[in-house]
Amino acid sequence: MSSDDSLEQIAARLFDDLGLSDLCHVDDEPALVQAFAAVLRQQREAGRAEAQQETLRYFLTTDNDSHWYVVPVAMRAEWETWTEIDSDDERAWTPPSWAKQVGGSPTRITFTDWKNGDV
Repeated sequence: MSSDDSLEQIAARLFDDLGLSDLCHVDDEPALVQAFAAVLRQQREAGRAEAQQETLRYFLTTDNDSHWYVVPVAMRAEWETWTEIDSDDERAWTPPSWAKQVGGSPTRITFTDWKNGDV
């Protein structure tokens, strides 16, 4: 049984447990259970993405104009390539989407745990 099959079963069981079967036409029930399973699938994927996001490592850095950013460690090489673009080049004007501007000062960053990248 695939995880999608089990989601279908969970959706069907929840659909019944919530009494939704009584509220819809019998011909509509399979499509509604499918839609319910799709919502469960989206929530599962969102949970996975959130868990993955929590395990990413970041570093503080600046661009060539002394703006501070939080950048994923995995994107360090791409960040360094971007910062080497000449400031007159329009590509240098917009930071990569995965780089989050801090807003002027690294003191705006808060955290509960940190690691020295050299350790």
